Amino acid sequence: MSLKKERIYLMNSIYQMDVNKSTDIDSLETYFASLEISDSNKEKLKGRATLFVNNIDKIDTTLKSVLKDARLDRLSYIDRALLRLAIFEISIEKTIAYQIVINDIVELAKDYSDDNSYKFINAILGDYVRNFDHE
Repeated sequence: MSLKKERIYLMNSIYQMDVNKSTDIDSLETYFASLEISDSNKEKLKGRATLFVNNIDKIDTTLKSVLKDARLDRLSYIDRALLRLAIFEISIEKTIAYQIVINDIVELAKDYSDDNSYKFINAILGDYVRNFDHE
């Protein structure tokens, strides 16, 4: 499975948890089962989703610091999912260079969010890497 597809599936998982107000990985079983990917890829995706859930408080605290005057709960579900995914990959997983993560998340924002949301997301993530610990 490509990294882009995996990222989209994880973004969808984060989005669903947010919309459903649930951080229970078991609530995503139907979603995981519906994916036409191998069982090993489903397990990998479930593992990443579990790691995300285990760190959601840290991710949201970081985002709230970066957002300054904006409020996390006022963002659209998809923008919140994209920002959470980016912070997760940059500060928790740390397996991909932050420049690549930001570029890929901005591209996803162009595809899945409002017309100008990608600019906002790029600015927030740029501020994060300039001013907050991401090593």
